Amino acid sequence: MDMGRTGKTWRHRVVLPVLATLAVGLLAGAGLAQRADDTIVVAMEAEIPNLDPAQLLGLHSIRAIRLVTETLVAPKPTTTEIVPLLATSWTVSADGLQWTFKLRPNVRFHDGTPFTAEAVKYTFDRVIDKNHPAYGLGKWSFLVAYLAPLRTVEVVDSLTVRLHLKYPNSALLEYLALPNAGIISPTAQQKLGKDLASQPVGTGPYTFKAWQRGVKLTLERNDAYWGTKGKAKSIIFRGIPEDQTRVAELLAGNVDVIIPVHPDALAQVESNRNTALIRQRGLTFWYVALNIQKAPFNDVRIRQALNYAVNKEAIVRDVLKGTGIVATQPVPPSSWGFAPDAPSYPYNPQKARQLLAEAMYPNGFPATFWVPDSGSGMQLPKEMSTVIQANLAAVGIQAKIEIFEWGSYLGRLRGEKPDMAALSWFLKTDDPDVALYPVVHSQAVPLPNRSGYSNPEVDRLLLAARATADRAKRAEAYKQVIRIVNREIPWIAVDHQMEIVGVRRSVRGVTMNPNGFYLGVETAYHQ
Repeated sequence: MDMGRTGKTWRHRVVLPVLATLAVGLLAGAGLAQRADDTIVVAMEAEIPNLDPAQLLGLHSIRAIRLVTETLVAPKPTTTEIVPLLATSWTVSADGLQWTFKLRPNVRFHDGTPFTAEAVKYTFDRVIDKNHPAYGLGKWSFLVAYLAPLRTVEVVDSLTVRLHLKYPNSALLEYLALPNAGIISPTAQQKLGKDLASQPVGTGPYTFKAWQRGVKLTLERNDAYWGTKGKAKSIIFRGIPEDQTRVAELLAGNVDVIIPVHPDALAQVESNRNTALIRQRGLTFWYVALNIQKAPFNDVRIRQALNYAVNKEAIVRDVLKGTGIVATQPVPPSSWGFAPDAPSYPYNPQKARQLLAEAMYPNGFPATFWVPDSGSGMQLPKEMSTVIQANLAAVGIQAKIEIFEWGSYLGRLRGEKPDMAALSWFLKTDDPDVALYPVVHSQAVPLPNRSGYSNPEVDRLLLAARATADRAKRAEAYKQVIRIVNREIPWIAVDHQMEIVGVRRSVRGVTMNPNGFYLGVETAYHQ
């Protein structure tokens, strides 16, 4: 069957002042020549630790690398609908085990070598084949889970590649659309080895130019790009973890785009005559992972108590200032996999104390609570975690907060297991599989299933949902997964974030996708 287009389109929401400004800008700017030395500067919430697409761990890294390396398919700029990119079309065998992709002709990598089926095979094999010469050149983390259904990659001809699956996976396109699955130049990998992680070579609209760690990453327009050329000659990404500093840099005109915008600064940015906001519904799930393989967190009553103890409504209202919605489960209410009847844990400290007493911890217990100082999709981790700490202390749980720089935080979580860890899972698509499989399937332990959660029935349901194309059957399987997981609750669910971007009013063409990683700055330009 032809799978060239799939997904559900959502409208892009922009605040009215921005919409009007953009419209005026388009009219005023029509026909104006772009300055050859034009540059767009983007400030994000953290430094980029790695530029190999297969090793990416955060939204901030993904926003940059998607301009350099491209995927077989991709979401539209402002919706989660999947459309062709490096693949022009695809078909699926009747049993769902073979996906055949026709590749775009006349595409070249930035090093001048041709994009072919061999490049796709090389890119995926280095992750799934332990005997591949490039297998040991990186920590593939999330991509290992994303490509878990993939058995082998077959080169049919130079512009046709066939993926052979271990089992059917109806969500495969959503995973292949993630920038982590970006296709790299085999020639560059063989030449650079591990250094490809700091000098990526892809087929995208921008090429890697320079990276001053701790300062900025500079990308340059690829004038030989096969598709629509980028607007700006250069795009610079800066990591600015301090929320108010990002805002100050935007107001001063030192940067053109900031993401995210601190909730306390929304009115300031929106009311300033030189800046504006772009708002978009979000898919990110913010939560605190609980180490359920360790006492006392291996007792479900303890985990339920922690959820009752935390006042999520107060966090969304007072800390996030309404820039999120309270989360009761990993998928947001807008998802077709949302389970409205799943167990939930409204704020109830009395119930929390009762459960602690039943679990033989009437006076609570001490716990380590790891928190990053910033990070993609992490909103206000220190402020949110401080409220959580106070809520837990009120029922006797003494959570000691330890704060780490984002890159260091992710690195330490690979090998260490604190009692509690503040995290976010950016869902990237409306398909519930992407929200659930990576964080609750047993094969995803330890990354990104950082709670160590394992339930055979959950595993079975997730695989059954992948094996059918019937959305109604898939939806019921995911709802059943959520009912089970919410009873066993391996985390403290807090909120789903709204995506908010701050821009200079003189900058036109910036877009934002609900998935959080598709920040459209390749279409941005100065009026």
